Amino acid sequence: MNQEQRPFIIHSDGTIFVERRHPDIVHLCRELRALAYQVKETEQLLMFRLSIDPARVRHAVEERTAEAWIHWLRQHSKLPVPSQIAQRIKEGFASAPSQPLPEPKEFLDINLESSSRFAELRDYQRQAVESYLGLARQAGGGIILLPCGAGKTVVGLGVMAKLQTETLILAPNATSVKQWERELLNKTTLRATEVGTYTADRKQIRPVTVTTYQMLTHRDTQEDTYPHLQALCQRNWGLVIYDEVHMLPAPVFRLTAELHAARRLGLTATLIREDGKQNEVFSLIGPLAYQCSWKDLERQGWIREAVCREMRIPMPSDAERAYRIADKKQQVRIAAENPAKLEAIAHLLALHEGEQILIIGHYLRQLEEIARRFGFPLITGRMPQALREEWYEKFRSREIPVLVVSKVANLAVDLPSASVGIQVSGTYGSRQEEAQRLGRVLRSSSPGGKAYFYQLVTENTVEEEYAWRRQCFLAEQGYRYELVELEGWMNGTGA
Repeated sequence: MNQEQRPFIIHSDGTIFVERRHPDIVHLCRELRALAYQVKETEQLLMFRLSIDPARVRHAVEERTAEAWIHWLRQHSKLPVPSQIAQRIKEGFASAPSQPLPEPKEFLDINLESSSRFAELRDYQRQAVESYLGLARQAGGGIILLPCGAGKTVVGLGVMAKLQTETLILAPNATSVKQWERELLNKTTLRATEVGTYTADRKQIRPVTVTTYQMLTHRDTQEDTYPHLQALCQRNWGLVIYDEVHMLPAPVFRLTAELHAARRLGLTATLIREDGKQNEVFSLIGPLAYQCSWKDLERQGWIREAVCREMRIPMPSDAERAYRIADKKQQVRIAAENPAKLEAIAHLLALHEGEQILIIGHYLRQLEEIARRFGFPLITGRMPQALREEWYEKFRSREIPVLVVSKVANLAVDLPSASVGIQVSGTYGSRQEEAQRLGRVLRSSSPGGKAYFYQLVTENTVEEEYAWRRQCFLAEQGYRYELVELEGWMNGTGA
């Protein structure tokens, strides 16, 4: 292979660009992930970041020696491999322990079971399970990075079935606890007496236990110990699963990393954090074991094709005057609560009549006004969990066509019937939130079809800047936002 045909461009800072047009791109990327993790993609390039930490190296050394890996990189690089990169690989491999970790001993008979909604693991889910198991034997843990709607919960069940060990599952909220419990009982051979939930309402510690991060880190006063964390630490779990693992670096959630476990598994759609602490996840749980491109799964039909649109909304003159004399914090809210967005919502509801629609926002006053104006149910964190579940189930079964939801629905809410998302306001420039909200409409309950994600933005305000920041992560995954003006859009077909 001549140098022009080689797909890698390797920089001394550990950045590796890979040309997508290479005929063996899938195989090369699969091998490269033993040394690096993917961070961005475009139509022409994939961008990886070298990660020579001890845990990853323990896995990579099974495939090649340090010299063999350096030779492999040279074979596929357009330019000479920087000496700094070769040195990092040699030093990392020299420090890697040679002995694998012991296997979990707490046996639990658990197997996947077919149901009306589940037949077997998809190919990429099976690859994720096998990649994790290979890494965990050396590193003790690892992270699986899959797009929203790609079935991360099922992958977790697949790992459990392979390890056959007692498992603690940490979830981001009570809704997610209910979903894990439902999936465990519907898709595995576990009996109800073997699955427990440890929440404010019910405290069961069983061979498979599901709880929340908040529950484990709850205490009555600053001086108190963490009673629920202590209760669960008394059991030597064979596996701890961290759902939405990107939450873990938050100072109080770090305490959950103290749980005794032979293996740790992190599941997430994005490791992006606005505080820049995403790399701490690797030190707390383990290296990246497997990741799959959002666009690849879309092309294969496993998640919906997404049409993302940023709709620019003009501001009424009275609101514009208030905006110009307000301070920065007030401006954010005035722009977010632009009353002209109600007209845009009405237009989109008519355009997508007959589809399942989520209206998503940050400010409760705005969401309450939308719910009153259009007569749709509103779900917030103030609502009792049982009532939330009731509305979610009615939406899943298509008894109601539209839900208005606050940020309580950002994470781990399974609503596969939703195909349209209308975001009326967000948390400043949070890229993570943007990805999670798009993920609410990517889940495909049937093959084919498109998902539509609208971001309503008040033009000529700070919302334009925040919208650009929020879209960055999805742009790096290959998504594009169509920019439309409200007036022109309403005068056209809107298709």
